[in-house]
Amino acid sequence: MRRSMMPCFLLLVSACSPGGGSAGNDVAAANGAAMADTARGIAPATSAAAREAQGIVVRYMALLEQREFAKARQFWGHGGADSGGDAAAFAKAFARYDVYTPVVGAPSDIHVADGQQFVTVMVKVHARIAASGKILDQEGPVMLRRAIAPAANDPESGRWTIWGADIRVRH
Repeated sequence: MRRSMMPCFLLLVSACSPGGGSAGNDVAAANGAAMADTARGIAPATSAAAREAQGIVVRYMALLEQREFAKARQFWGHGGADSGGDAAAFAKAFARYDVYTPVVGAPSDIHVADGQQFVTVMVKVHARIAASGKILDQEGPVMLRRAIAPAANDPESGRWTIWGADIRVRH
């Protein structure tokens, strides 16, 4: 049985090797080369990609601090829709603070699942509710994602966007 399988195995190996296959392999090789330019995988917290995600959170939090709520909401996926509400609801959630001072921490390692990269950036916020003067010290993660292989017809899929945030009062 092994002898009869050997020619099939050799045929498969030669068809998959460089120069030993058909024109279809050339297309696959070209696609593989193109994918190597855009495909993304796991990466350490010190990588350029993780620092890029951290930079997104820095800009997002700065916009919240400056009370530029509509601009900040655009950092969320699907044009802001991933924030969980419309623009008015998003603005209302932050408008109650007269002080909102964030400190952005380090990013996590980048993980991969379901065709996307995920990274978490820790944030601390010192806030004051305008109506009562109550001080809130909050902390938690801002979670970002982007496609492993961005779609040419969907520019957002290639950019880091926020898909979740869990910034709460410390206990």
